[in-house]
Amino acid sequence: MFIVYYDNNGIGARRALQVATKRFPKFLYTDILSFVYLVFATLPLLILIFWANNGGRELLFGVGGRIFANTILFIAFFAFAIPLFVLAVWLSFTQIIVATGKNTGFHALTYSTTLVRPIFKRILKRLVAWLLIYVVVSYVVSPLPIASWFIPLVTKLVGAAFLVVLYKEAAGPSLTSSPVVTRARRVARRSRA
Repeated sequence: MFIVYYDNNGIGARRALQVATKRFPKFLYTDILSFVYLVFATLPLLILIFWANNGGRELLFGVGGRIFANTILFIAFFAFAIPLFVLAVWLSFTQIIVATGKNTGFHALTYSTTLVRPIFKRILKRLVAWLLIYVVVSYVVSPLPIASWFIPLVTKLVGAAFLVVLYKEAAGPSLTSSPVVTRARRVARRSRA
């Protein structure tokens, strides 16, 4: 949140921190809502895994054998996992939307999906690329004692900045017309004068 204010508004770090602190409860509420959506989207997948581990696989073994059972479970896993990934991409901008003061709560979730829909494939490709980079970098530096916690942290921060850049691309000129942004700029101009 703090990065978005400081980066976009040309205001001081102190004022950006004050505005970000005031918005934190709304940010937390929206983050919890998106988490609840993702948990509900994950439930069918978790139920499938539980069923497969507690007798469902043996039931399918009896019908068609091991290859049939594993094929059915593999297809079902992806059938339940794909909507989860779609939802995660749709909700990827909710934190940034709340941080910029556009919307909060359910409105931020729907506004995020509205922004993502026209450029869904581009955002999905970039998020998958970032995720792969994160996994590879974390794996490569895992044997190193200090770098094993420092490099993944830096990669997460780069990922957050990357999401801000994607949001700027998706939101276009409407990002700078946010009420919080214009108010913060006015306050910054008054304090300079």
